[in-house]
Amino acid sequence: MRAFIFTIILFSASFIAKTQTIQLSPQSAVSLLTISPGKELYSSFGHSTLLIEDYQNGVSIMYNYGSFDFETENFYVKFLRGTLPYQLTKNGLNTALEYWTSEGRLVTKQQLRLSLQDRQKVYGLLEQNYLPENRTYQYKFFYDNCSTRIRDIIQEVLGERLVFDQKLNATETYRDWIQTYAGHKAIADFGMDIAIGIPSDQKTGYDGAMYIPDNMMSAFDSAGIKNDSTIRSLVMYKQVLNSFYVKETPKKKEINLPIILSGILLLSSLLPFVRKKQEVLPVVNIFNKVLFVIAGIAGLILTLLWFFTDHGVTMYNLNVFWANPFYLLLFILPRRFGKKAFLMTAIISASTILIDILQIQDIPLAADFIALALTARLYSMYKKYDGRTAIPNQSV
Repeated sequence: MRAFIFTIILFSASFIAKTQTIQLSPQSAVSLLTISPGKELYSSFGHSTLLIEDYQNGVSIMYNYGSFDFETENFYVKFLRGTLPYQLTKNGLNTALEYWTSEGRLVTKQQLRLSLQDRQKVYGLLEQNYLPENRTYQYKFFYDNCSTRIRDIIQEVLGERLVFDQKLNATETYRDWIQTYAGHKAIADFGMDIAIGIPSDQKTGYDGAMYIPDNMMSAFDSAGIKNDSTIRSLVMYKQVLNSFYVKETPKKKEINLPIILSGILLLSSLLPFVRKKQEVLPVVNIFNKVLFVIAGIAGLILTLLWFFTDHGVTMYNLNVFWANPFYLLLFILPRRFGKKAFLMTAIISASTILIDILQIQDIPLAADFIALALTARLYSMYKKYDGRTAIPNQSV
């Protein structure tokens, strides 16, 4: 909610710069601003903006690709489906800097070594993007966000003169970066980890890794501009604007509840094989049914994310092998299909481990534990199935 309030504040409190693109003076500057990650989940990955300054012409404008309008029609539906339009806004730096400082987030300024002609091109592209017909865009977390838009503008202006260190972030995947920045929030990290599919396991390289603002800041630090036979650093000046007011504190890592709870679940699913007593059967029956309902609902959500949203990264998600909506059908299947259904579903659930071992998709350890727990319960029901009900009332 604070993110939405902040966006509204920026819309209402920011000044509106001159509508026509002016000719920048030789004293003008183009700077990348990188805002460090915040404490809330929505700010865990940081933020990037571009700052145009030309005090001779009275210009100081921050261009922010990370805004959205809370009043958008069907806001929540579009947000969940990944179709919420984001937009470019123009704001004054001071208001935003005060807000980020209040959240304890550092703001780092990198003034770019651009010629006057290149600065004018950057400014012109930003103003063109700000036209009403251009300012909204379809946000994609990995591929088209507040950082990648800035990267693309600088690349468009400098072309082949811009030289990045291609060895930078050569081995990390998109999923790796999520775990780096959200890993201290164990439950949220687990939720994101099971919601994203095979596209997340592609290596980012130096270019793709810039979807994370800190990575783009590092990439700009090591980048150069090629002029004739010389290469000069892209960043000519770097400064933390609010270091005096902000003291960064180490992130406190949460207790890994998904690992603990899934481990307990796995042990609980194996316990009936050890204690085959009549008195535990009612508890086991309830345990089985609750487990299948939860796994089935989880599978339904993952299926909806795969086929009915436009996030892109939630496609081809093999977590549906263990979080399978088919579990919900076990309650209504005709009796003659029951035994085969339990066996096939157990095999599919167990395949999750093989998918992880073969590195077809990176499956979180907690999900492996859950898959094994489901496999154990399904196999037990397959062995004990008597053909009388869809889900047998007696199993160990």
